[in-house]
Formats: sequence, C-alpha cells, structure tokens
Amino acid sequence: MGDLPPVLDARRDAADGAVAALRRPPSGPSCGPPRTARAQERATSPDRLPADTDGTRPPAGEPLLGKDVTAEFVPAEEGGRLVRHDLLAAALRPLFRHDAGLALVHAVTSLSAASAVWTAGTPGQRRRLADRLLDGGRLALVPPETGRRNTPWQGGVRARRSARAYVLNGGTDLAVGPAGAGSCLVYARTAQGDVPHSHTALLLDTGHPSGPARPPYRAAGRPRTTPHAAPWAKDRPVPLDARVGEEGDGVPLALRTLPFGRLLVCDGLTAAAGTVLGEAVRTATQNRAGPPRNEHHARALAGFFADLLACAALTGAALRATSLLPRQAALPAAAAGCLVPEVLRDGLEDLSTVLGPVDHPRPGSAPAGYARLSRLLPAALAGPDGLALCRAVVIPWLSGAATGPAVPEPDGRLFAVRAKLPPADLRQLGAGGGDDVLGAALEASAGRLDGARRLGGTVALLAELAQAFLTELRLLRERLPRATAAPGPAGEHARRVLGDRYAVTAAAAAVLGTWESQDGGDPFLADPSWAALALSRLLVRIGRPAAGAQADPSGPLGAVLAELTARRHTGRSYDIDGLVPREG
Repeated sequence: MGDLPPVLDARRDAADGAVAALRRPPSGPSCGPPRTARAQERATSPDRLPADTDGTRPPAGEPLLGKDVTAEFVPAEEGGRLVRHDLLAAALRPLFRHDAGLALVHAVTSLSAASAVWTAGTPGQRRRLADRLLDGGRLALVPPETGRRNTPWQGGVRARRSARAYVLNGGTDLAVGPAGAGSCLVYARTAQGDVPHSHTALLLDTGHPSGPARPPYRAAGRPRTTPHAAPWAKDRPVPLDARVGEEGDGVPLALRTLPFGRLLVCDGLTAAAGTVLGEAVRTATQNRAGPPRNEHHARALAGFFADLLACAALTGAALRATSLLPRQAALPAAAAGCLVPEVLRDGLEDLSTVLGPVDHPRPGSAPAGYARLSRLLPAALAGPDGLALCRAVVIPWLSGAATGPAVPEPDGRLFAVRAKLPPADLRQLGAGGGDDVLGAALEASAGRLDGARRLGGTVALLAELAQAFLTELRLLRERLPRATAAPGPAGEHARRVLGDRYAVTAAAAAVLGTWESQDGGDPFLADPSWAALALSRLLVRIGRPAAGAQADPSGPLGAVLAELTARRHTGRSYDIDGLVPREG
C-alpha cells in the first residue's frame, strides 16, 4: 500500500502530459493588453463618466469620447491607431463595461459607417474622413432598407442620379448615430425592387442639411439617434463624388463591412454582461466568502460565466480572423452576430432569478449594469447591422463551404488571446472565398481529442462533446444543399434554422481552439472544465442532451464556480482575459 500514491502520481502526471500534448500552442510571441485599453479604463471611471441609468445621455459623457476614441477608428496609414480589430475591441471594452449605450451609439456606429469608406472609398474620401475623425468628429449610419416593414416611414432614402449630382428623397427610421454627427453614410436606394444592386453608399456632410429634419421614429428599446442622421430629404442634391464604391454596390458593401460592426457590438456587450455577472455574484454571495448557498443561483452564475467565455472565444476568433484570414473573416463575424446577442438575452433571463425581473426595468429597481444591458439588448438584436444581415452572410458562405474542397486547419493564432498578428487589410474583408475556417478547426480539434477518451474524467467528456459537434457540423453540410434549393417560406425557414445551428457549432469550434491554444499561463483556461461546461450548454441550445458537465458539482460546474468566486474576491474581470478592470 505504501507504493500506491507514487503510482497514482505517475498516472496523474502521464494524464497531464497527454492533455498538454493535445494542445496546439500558437507559434510566435504573445502580447499583453494594449495601452489604449488601460487608458480607456481610467477615462471611464465613474467620477469622469456618469452612468446612463434611465435612457438619457449624461452631458458630461460625450466630450470624453472625442479625439482619443475616434482615432481608434482611423487606419494607421491615415494617421489613426486602427491596426487590428482585436486591439480595437480591447480598447472599446472598458467603455462597454461602464456604459454600453454610449459605446453602442457613439463609438461602434461611427466605426460601422467608416468601415465602408476604408474598404471601398477613394483616397480623397479616406483622407477627408480621417481628418474629421481625428478631430473628434463622428459618423451616423443609414443602412440599406430592403423588403417591407410595418413602420411609419416606408421606402427609405432614395437617390436619383442626374447629370451633376444624386438627388435624395425620403427618409428612414433605421438611422443610428450620435447627436451632432457631422457626417452620415447613407445606403440610398438607386434601383427599384429587392435586386442585388438596389442601393448605393453615399457619404454625406450633415452639418447643414437642406430642408427640415424630422426626428427619427424610435422603437421601444432602441438607442437614441441623432435628428440629423437621416434628414427627411426632398430633392436634396448630393455631389457625385460622395459615392463610396460603385453605383449599385451598396448591399454587397454592407454585407462586407456591417457584420464587423456588429461583431464589435457583440464583443462589447459580452464585456458589459461581465459587469452584470459581477452584480449577480455580489447579490448571490451577499459579500461573504465562498460560493452562493443557493444551488440554483450557483448553477445560473456558473452557467452564465461559461456562456460569456464561449461568446468571448467566438468573437475573439472572428476579430483575429480579420488580420489572419481577411477573405474568410465574414463568416465567423456573422456567426457571432447571430449567436452572441441570443446567448446574452437568455443569460439575463437566467440571472433574473438572482437579480430580479428584466422586463421594464426602472431606475433603482435593479443594479445599474443589469438595467442598462436588458434595455439595450433588443437594439443589438434588431439594429441596422442586425440578425437578418448576419444570416444573409452565413447561408451563402456556408453553402459554398459545404460543397467546396476540404479546408486546411487555420493558423493556431486564430484562437490565441494575446497572439501577435499582422495588421488587418480592411480592403480585403469578406472580399471572396467560402472557406469555413471554424469548421476546419473543429474537425482538427475533435480529431486530436478522439484518442483522449481513455484518459477519463473531464478530458474524456470534452472529447465526447467535440465529437457531438463534429457530427452536427457534418449533418449541417448534408442538409444545406437541399435547404438552399428549397423554394418559398419553408425553404427560408430551413435556411434560417441551419444558419443559427451553424453559429452554435462555430462557437464550439472557438471554445475548443481557445482551450487548445493555452500554454498553461492561466491555470483556469488550461483546465478543460470551462470548455466542457461551455460546450455542454451550447449543445443544449441545439436541442441535444449534454449530461455530465452541468450536473456534478465536483466536476466542471464546480471548477467554474470556484473560478467565479475567486474572481469576485480578487477583482478580476469576468471575461476571457481575466484582467483587473481598473487601476488604482
């Protein structure tokens, strides 16, 4: 009996070595959080940026979002600081954690609009827009309006080309942007019907709109927009050189650029949800050491934490894809846009058992971050770069990937949180190709894990979950050709369902890739527990049972809950970086 512990130690060491061998650490050096993110944490401290608790915009907040933030949206070659989308997201997370509404309307809207100019604009357009943003200016956005909607305004903004100008007429309730925005990117209709080349992008100077400006219709839950973002135009001339890209290329340009704005929104809202999770942990533990005594509360908190890590893994991979695989980056970006808001919405409903109801929050009735996020999520789900647009990207790209040749496994840096990456080439974003890089990553990860079932424990469970998602991916690829060819509402419904299921599978691939990319520097992320719990919850989202990870309090659920409690007491953020939110 005396030699039993060494034997067990040897088996444990062998298992640990086998688990480590499963990982595929990224090549090249890593980097820490950007200095801009740390500076932004200080800039968004409560004494400098009052919080929005009731839907009104604090007058002291907007000036702090001037040159220091808008320079983040300007490419480095134009004098700004935009080099990589993942670094931009890191710089925006502090603002989202403090006031997601301010970030959503004032920051991401400007970037969503500017991306079209960086992608397809002329050198002169790029230079003029860069000068305006570097001087603290902001952009509003009017996305392409297709189909029929039951709203007070129908038809959207229309443009008719004359010999010397485009002549604008009409208006829209879809305009978003900060009050006082000096410029607006308008996707105006230049052809009748829902045809591929129905819209043209126009970059307008809104400083002195001709004719009366009508305040936009504001749907319940939507962020406030500027009254000058989309003036009700009547025979308003716009110079021909305001056109961004070719005439009729507005919708393809929107499909290339707007999903990346939504991707930044999803990444930022995940950070904002971490603030909500912190509020819920404090409420459930009542400021005492240890996990919550209420078992249901403990499961809800640990489950939402795993959901946030899965969301961060997916958005992080999609953001890094803009640097590593710009031509294939639109598919993971759109997948994140489909899934993340839904996960966050469901998670808030779960947290309502801890914090109170989410419906119709009143000032003082719930913690501030919880009230703000529950109010903003409907806007994130139905915004101008919303769910329908992301689905419009996912289905065609995924259909091409299903029928195309085998795709090689992507660079391991795609999943490494702090990998050093090349600059993003914004002109190449979503420009072509149908490769499903996350599907290829899932196949490779599941293959490496397949031999790990003999190890038992959480790693064997992770291997089983990986195989379940690989089976799901293969079924999706088999069903896509039939769904793509099916006519009418039934075919549309089938494509929508398959697209949403693919988004869940893409998140699973990102979770596995992120776990595999760990070098052991973060013991929690190197442990398979968080990945197993995250995958089990994702599997439930597509209606498949995932027993094991969510049941045993001594297994993955217990490990995730212990990390959650530790972060509560050390002040670390509830995201995949696990950073201390503020200095000092």
